[in-house]
Amino acid sequence: MKREACWEVLALKLRNTLILVAIFVVLLGYVYFAEIRPGPAQEESDRIQVWALEAEEIESLTVTDNREDKTGRIVKDEGGTWRVEEPSPDEADVSRVERLIEQVAEITARRAVEEVGDLSPFGLAEPLFTARVGLKGGREEVLQIGEQNPQGTATYVRREGDGTVYLVGTYVVNQLKGFKMYYVGIDVAKEKHYVCILDDRGEFAVKPFWIYTNVLGLRELIKGLIDGVHKQFIRAVAEGRNLPIDAVE
Repeated sequence: MKREACWEVLALKLRNTLILVAIFVVLLGYVYFAEIRPGPAQEESDRIQVWALEAEEIESLTVTDNREDKTGRIVKDEGGTWRVEEPSPDEADVSRVERLIEQVAEITARRAVEEVGDLSPFGLAEPLFTARVGLKGGREEVLQIGEQNPQGTATYVRREGDGTVYLVGTYVVNQLKGFKMYYVGIDVAKEKHYVCILDDRGEFAVKPFWIYTNVLGLRELIKGLIDGVHKQFIRAVAEGRNLPIDAVE
């Protein structure tokens, strides 16, 4: 393959990459302004407290997907280090777990509906997820997680033993739902891909590289940048230059 053609494909790939990155940045901005950054209606004095725990008192977190009957559990060992207990023993990403625990310790709501008789409209008659927070002294707090509101910006939750239904921002709830994906030390993906590089002699060569990431959204973004044009380009270079390459797929 001529070098000019190679550069043309690289330029096309770069343009597509920049477009995807721009979309990704816009989505991040929406999440920040819509969910993370508190607005005027969510000033401290206006927030409704679901519970207020001491992060130092939390010794375990267990999240169960009740529909798929899958459970993730992290525990703090005797040395104060967080470890994964379920689905299989492993090290935890301690810094991320600690941030999650800080958020779980104090959960606030946007709105509350007191003394709800029928929990079905909120998805809480049979909760979709259940989060159990183990505390020192054998105490436990349980958060039942139901459906999202019609706008998809918040989720209905209920503290076990409390007749009130709370509407909580999706940011914290989504981290609880997917906490295994985001917070344990297990790689969700370890995938081999190939890139075309220009070596010191001015020759193009195909080299393998690996994707390691435990953030599914980032993984899919990276895969999107690699697939399509890039994969076709690699195959063309390998065939046209008779370069050694094992299965591109």
